[in-house]
Amino acid sequence: MSLTVYLDTGPSFRIIPARDTMSLNDSHESTGAEYVWDHFRCLPAKIQTMKMLTTFSFTISIKAEVPGWHGRSLAVAQLIQSLPETCSSLEIDTRGLEFDQDQKPGEFHFCNAIRAMMPRLRHLRLRVSMLCPNFCGEHAAITGSAFDMSHFKLTAAPNLDTLVVNCMPHSLFRDHVRLCRTNQQARPLLTECLQALVKQNKYPNSKRFYILDSQAQNDPGHSIYAAFNRRDVVQNITWTIPFRQVTTAKDSFLTRMPDGGEYLSDLPTIEQLAEGGLWQETMNGIRLPNAVLAERDAGTAGRTLRHIRYESSRDWRARNPKKSCTLWRNETLTGVTLLGAERRDGLSTTLPLAEKTPPGWVRDGWDLKPEEDTSSS
Repeated sequence: MSLTVYLDTGPSFRIIPARDTMSLNDSHESTGAEYVWDHFRCLPAKIQTMKMLTTFSFTISIKAEVPGWHGRSLAVAQLIQSLPETCSSLEIDTRGLEFDQDQKPGEFHFCNAIRAMMPRLRHLRLRVSMLCPNFCGEHAAITGSAFDMSHFKLTAAPNLDTLVVNCMPHSLFRDHVRLCRTNQQARPLLTECLQALVKQNKYPNSKRFYILDSQAQNDPGHSIYAAFNRRDVVQNITWTIPFRQVTTAKDSFLTRMPDGGEYLSDLPTIEQLAEGGLWQETMNGIRLPNAVLAERDAGTAGRTLRHIRYESSRDWRARNPKKSCTLWRNETLTGVTLLGAERRDGLSTTLPLAEKTPPGWVRDGWDLKPEEDTSSS
């Protein structure tokens, strides 16, 4: 049994339970802030009665505007605390609309609730505004200057198969996830702690542990691309995945993925591809780990995947024959592949990802030109 709680724009509030005999009539919706919080406050008590619950997903729409939501991380923690022992897959995606409010060091907070579940979890995905190493271990100090790995008590997670920490709760290039009750970026410290857990075999079943962040296009010469960094803790590598908008249409973002594929879609979909697609949504709105979906009968009613909308560059260009971009033009002109996702050793890289300039060519803004053309002019 699974439970998906989705806070949508408006606001609307959807509670979607899933069972082998589930029908669409099992979905419940209400609108208005008062109804939202009436339902929300009742959820922990309802969840405690779900003795066979195996998957819980709480997500907030990218467009959500919910009065009074800010400062509700404790409410999310209480939801997590109410989950039964049978729950082994957890997704919390608040898109940064929660934060710790007026909490003192040492008080119970969201990360403590996650840590209590770690020994039984198989799949975990997090995107929140604040996160600290206490979600995967115990340490009194969580600020970077005071944190000492030698005093960090690692929490074993013998069953954990997949883990995704998306470090971009608010937007791609600013306000990355912060350490709880501080203004420090959390990613470097979280990466260090997760590396220690893997190296010390606290996560013996670990297969895919991804930390996702981004870097902006910041180059007056236009050769630098914005990119996602998929930091693979298990393999100790980082895939830097470029993206750029081809036209003004919102679904015209171009990316080149680690599998060599070149795709176009809207930016949220490109981000989902960069994240590895470890969680997916069914046609009736249920969110489940991809591994769980693979274990179940794909033909079961109500569990058909809602395929994310993206298309290959070949199909997109066939549909838009008059549209192009400088990357495609430069590659046609030089006969060389100038850009792709890059595999980099380690987990700390922040090097920019640039379109290559082949020997014998020079860059003139967006465009490449043969050297002899520029020397003669």
